[in-house]
Amino acid sequence: MVDSSDPLETLHDVHLPEPLSFWPPAWGWWILAAILLAAIPVGWSLWRRRKRGAIKRAALGELRHLQQAAQAHEKSETIAVGLSLLLRRVALACDERTAVAGLTGCAWLQYLDSWGDTTQFTGGVGQCLISVPYGDHGHQCDYSTLLAVVEKGIKGIPLKKWRVPS
Repeated sequence: MVDSSDPLETLHDVHLPEPLSFWPPAWGWWILAAILLAAIPVGWSLWRRRKRGAIKRAALGELRHLQQAAQAHEKSETIAVGLSLLLRRVALACDERTAVAGLTGCAWLQYLDSWGDTTQFTGGVGQCLISVPYGDHGHQCDYSTLLAVVEKGIKGIPLKKWRVPS
């Protein structure tokens, strides 16, 4: 029997709740995990697209330098060699080395025509790309038209075709 003179004797012990467990996590953590898992491939894709765009912008920037050189009336051989080198580097950035590196003459011009679905390289102003850089100084070339054709060709290459170097 409990003595009624001491009211503290009638109180029961305090019962602590069970400790919270780590597993299973709350719904908010599941949602956060799903968002993070979805963000990884999206972020990777955006990063690769940005790198491809940077390569394309660099090529167009170099083309602008060649356009400025043409406007400054530099030697035609310098501009033709610069365009030829730029086009080779762009081709190597877009296709496998084995498919591009060995192309010369008409095969090279046909490859360049495939960029913009045009015949400006094989049957037009692009002919000077295979003659002027190699010493044919008698060949006349309209560099403003050639620069415009090259710019259209580079801009016509789809962004997904540009390869990101590893």
